[in-house]
Amino acid sequence: MQSTLTLLVKFRKWWMLVAVSFLLAGCATTSSETKTASNSAFSLSGLNPWARLSPKFRELSKGPLAGEIGASLSKSAMKQAIEAEYKALEGKRSGEITKWAVSGELNGKITPFPPYQVGSSNCRRYIHSVSVDGKTNQATGTACRNKEGVWSPLT
Repeated sequence: MQSTLTLLVKFRKWWMLVAVSFLLAGCATTSSETKTASNSAFSLSGLNPWARLSPKFRELSKGPLAGEIGASLSKSAMKQAIEAEYKALEGKRSGEITKWAVSGELNGKITPFPPYQVGSSNCRRYIHSVSVDGKTNQATGTACRNKEGVWSPLT
């Protein structure tokens, strides 16, 4: 009886090892999949690669930059753009432009509108323009400051 029980325990451990191996094999990606995922603002799995950003910046990655204007930005350019959005929303007067640049060919600017109240939240509309290789795209966004002081885009 004891040897049968020992055999069952060993078989169970082996079976778990095989099952885990199959699960992990499904997580592997090819280099082309990895390249495609890293070139967009959000990975193919829908996870936000900007999760390591400070919480005060993280929510802004879900605003206009999550769309077409942010699709061609690298992680460092996206980080600069998000930080510039935060600075524009937090401390700039209406119409006062906040600029960011990675190079002469890759830059952007944010123009905030006057703040307004929605319930107990401070909100602002803004325009974010991104220039890549001389081609400029812009998107309009609206964000409200939540109870924690974080600017969250309205979607």
